[in-house]
This record gives sequence, C-alpha cells and structure tokens, in this order.
Amino acid sequence: MKIQPVFDASARDIKNQSSLNDFLNRGLNLIELIPDIIDRFKLYPIGLSSDIEKAFPQLSIIPEHRDYLRFFLPTVKETKIYRYCRVVFGICSSPFQLSACLDHLLEDSPAHFDDVTQKLKHSFYVDNCVTGVSDIQEQDIL
Repeated sequence: MKIQPVFDASARDIKNQSSLNDFLNRGLNLIELIPDIIDRFKLYPIGLSSDIEKAFPQLSIIPEHRDYLRFFLPTVKETKIYRYCRVVFGICSSPFQLSACLDHLLEDSPAHFDDVTQKLKHSFYVDNCVTGVSDIQEQDIL
C-alpha cells in the first residue's frame, strides 16, 4: 500500500499559537473561479474534463524555502528531520502556487497554440481542467 503523507500546516503545538498557514500568503481565492468555469463548460455540447496527475509534487520548492517545510520522523533509534523539496498538500498557498505555474506555462506557450492556451487559461481550477468542444474534430486539437 502506497502512503501519501499530508502536511498539516494548520497544526498548532499549543492553543492560540500560530501555525505555518497563519504566516503564508494564500494568494487569490480560486474558489471564485468555479462558477465561471462551469458556465463556460455548459456552453459546449461535448464536455471534457481532465486532471493533472500528481500536480503538486511536480513543482519544486526553491532551496532557501525548504527549511519551512521540515518534518520529523521518529524511529526507534533516532528522530530524523526531513525537508519537503516539492509543493505539498495541506499548505494554504499550494493551490495558488500551482495555478500561478499553470498560468506561467500557458503564457509562455508557442504562438501557434494561442487558441488552445486561451481556452485552457479559463478552464483550470487547481489541477482540474473542465472545458468543452463543439464537435469531435475540435477535441483532437485539445
């Protein structure tokens, strides 16, 4: 069985103590994008949805920020300290970081993909893409 650890950045050691999430910039509220994405999705007779597999672990954390993502792994012999090197689940800024990366990638895509990138820019919520096409031939372009 594969284990996917989740970093609880809202955890507090003592009541009324600050958590890591209290110090992070959450970025824009991405939930506000959902109604517009759904409205555009409903315009098409053929709906398409996709998900970026393991999206957060594909994004690196710059080395000078990795100390903020330390975690302890107690063992019988000793306690080991590890640092995440990738964007992790459970941190309030992670969805915005992914969204910013996707926006950056779409902005830097080749000009001959402009039709597709413009459509995709308005179709993502975190790692989920929801869009549509008018006919089957258009689906092959995406």
